[in-house]
Amino acid sequence: LHTCWLKTNTDGPSPCHGSCVSGLSGRKPPPSEPQWYPCNDTASSSYKFCDAGAPLVERLDDLVARINPNEVGHQLTARQSPNIDRIGLPSYYWGTNAIHGVQNVQCLKNGACPTSFPAPVGLSASYNMSLVKDMGGVIGRELRAYWNGRVHNSLDTWSPTININRDPRWGRNVESPGEDPLLNGLYGAAYTTGLQKGADPSETVTQAVVTLKHWFAYNLESYNGTTRHNFDAKVSAFDLASTYMRAWEIAVKADSLSKSPALGIMCSYNMVNGIPTCANTNTTRMLREDWGFKGYITSDTDSCSDIHEPQPKGHGYVKTGEEATKLCLAGGTDIDSGNTY
Repeated sequence: LHTCWLKTNTDGPSPCHGSCVSGLSGRKPPPSEPQWYPCNDTASSSYKFCDAGAPLVERLDDLVARINPNEVGHQLTARQSPNIDRIGLPSYYWGTNAIHGVQNVQCLKNGACPTSFPAPVGLSASYNMSLVKDMGGVIGRELRAYWNGRVHNSLDTWSPTININRDPRWGRNVESPGEDPLLNGLYGAAYTTGLQKGADPSETVTQAVVTLKHWFAYNLESYNGTTRHNFDAKVSAFDLASTYMRAWEIAVKADSLSKSPALGIMCSYNMVNGIPTCANTNTTRMLREDWGFKGYITSDTDSCSDIHEPQPKGHGYVKTGEEATKLCLAGGTDIDSGNTY
């Protein structure tokens, strides 16, 4: 009755038994003072990127110019990008899983734990998007509380999953709202609005950030020698537009269905029509130019590595990690969740 079973890739094929928490494998402990927030010490407070009154673009330009070339790869690596003490830049934990509640965290010392909601495939069956929005709001508020309490150094989630369920053998069916593109889009939009905007829709501060996943045409685990790491999805233009893209468009765009456009996207392991999703400049251009996406893109767990790993382990699309890095960055993948960058 009190046993938790969790399958983790790092623990091999056997379920993890006991006090297992998803996403904690390999995670460094949260940083202590003064590395929790930037600009906390006198050494960095004089930098322009610490000037809250300066335009954001100018602050970012100042910060980026202070990053050394040999530090760039580490800063663009998830899940944990390291701190840079010399300029007072704290570490940051990318991608807190939050499929139906805040994951990747332990309960607090007083025994309080993040709220756990019904799995998406069950919650979506209510067709009540107000409930989904409320759930997103609670998840965002609890993640912000963990941040404010200096317990967990992350303000973005690698959720929700809005892929279309197609094969009952896919391991992520429970994470997805279901089989219908419109329902998945409405679910993603409601979750996004609740988590990013919080209870007050007029609030200008983003409460937390969603990362819609997995971009795109991804719903296969492993079958007859084909895996999610070497799969090439052959999809017609009609099916892409009417089935696989519709949910994404709804959640990404700031239209009447989504009150808060999504600020994060995760590209998937697979290829689509011969091109790796994390290296596809055409679909990234559609996201940013046609749909107005202004957020960041991360890879799934080193799907940039899949681009150069020879088959059957990967796609064998190029031969080296350097080439894969170039394609991923050119394709718009800002963060690599792995070791390739």
